[in-house]
Amino acid sequence: MNKDNQLKKLEVLGVFSTNEALSTLSISQPTLFRLIKSTHMIERVSRGLYLHKNAKINFKFLDYIIACKKFGKDSVIGGLSALEFYNLVDQVSPKVWVLTPPDRRVSTDKKYKTIKTKSSLTSGVVNKDGFKIVNIERALVEGLKFQNKIGEAIVFKAITEALKEQLTTEGQLYKMGKKLKMLSYLEKKWELLIA
Repeated sequence: MNKDNQLKKLEVLGVFSTNEALSTLSISQPTLFRLIKSTHMIERVSRGLYLHKNAKINFKFLDYIIACKKFGKDSVIGGLSALEFYNLVDQVSPKVWVLTPPDRRVSTDKKYKTIKTKSSLTSGVVNKDGFKIVNIERALVEGLKFQNKIGEAIVFKAITEALKEQLTTEGQLYKMGKKLKMLSYLEKKWELLIA
């Protein structure tokens, strides 16, 4: 396969690992490194992860795409990053918040805030182009759970804003709380929210 064909195939992958280049395109690590050096079309974005500069991805969400690739197929964007994604907070987090299974090793990379969770990483999760993120209801319900990390005022403001803008309803929030087995916790916090 010539260099142009290899580059076109890597462009389709967007963000990819060396294993993905090998398994899906049969491009070996030495060949990949030669392409990086000779073409300047591929850049290293994280340890073991690369990006074709002409990839058909939404570069606005590149950090989320990289995070989900880095932490594996079971990882999901959540916490403060999810509240940012839904435009429910004013501040921008310097870290990407990632929910992972409890057995996943936590990253020491300062770019990420990893939260191990026993809650299902499929309930209330939306597949976006290249990454997975919790839906708005889960972001708000878990925001209450993580309020010590996010900030109570920030979470309460996000919930108030989402309800005011009719992005969700109290019923949908309760349904998500029940699904995540956080209903009793949600009810306690709800009294403070509407007081």
